Amino acid sequence: MEDLQRSVEAGLEPMDRKHAQALVENTQLKQRLRQAESESRTLQERLRAAQSNLRFQDRRLASVEAELLDRGLHDPPTRSSLGLSNSGSMPQSQHWEPEA
Repeated sequence: MEDLQRSVEAGLEPMDRKHAQALVENTQLKQRLRQAESESRTLQERLRAAQSNLRFQDRRLASVEAELLDRGLHDPPTRSSLGLSNSGSMPQSQHWEPEA
């Protein structure tokens, strides 16, 4: 592209200069368009992935809500029934209580 600009500055006729300048600008605009199209595709892919993740989370939440409704108010959910692990928790008898 610099070669084209140099030829423009090298003494072309005024119309030739304008034509060469238009070619340089056109090339630059085409490159910017390709870059914008690429960025648009990337953003579309990220949007589709986020939408898919959201649908999964919505289904999981609906499943947990349905389980809670099925159990009613008298049978609260346990950590394992909600898919949570008990790792790191101590049995109730071993919980530390602060001294009074």
